Amino acid sequence: MSEAGRSPRAPPIRVEVDPLKRIDSYDRPLLPDNLVKAMGSSYLRAQDIQETVAGFYSQMARRCAYAVLFAVATQFYIVFRVKAGLRKRNA
Repeated sequence: MSEAGRSPRAPPIRVEVDPLKRIDSYDRPLLPDNLVKAMGSSYLRAQDIQETVAGFYSQMARRCAYAVLFAVATQFYIVFRVKAGLRKRNA
């Protein structure tokens, strides 16, 4: 979209640039310090994502375990109620 078509109140669009892409595009000089910072930040970001995903899956596994436990308990309750009802009719 051209600048003329954008309303004057709209904020500029900011795009997050990955540090490794910034190095590839030569926005920064290729110095060892810049490479270490870029690799360290990308590693920490990947580690944060992995921790978030692991937390999500552990929470979903816990919910599934509770659902299975509830289903088994409900099934036992229904079976024993049906057996009690059959005994009552036959007695």
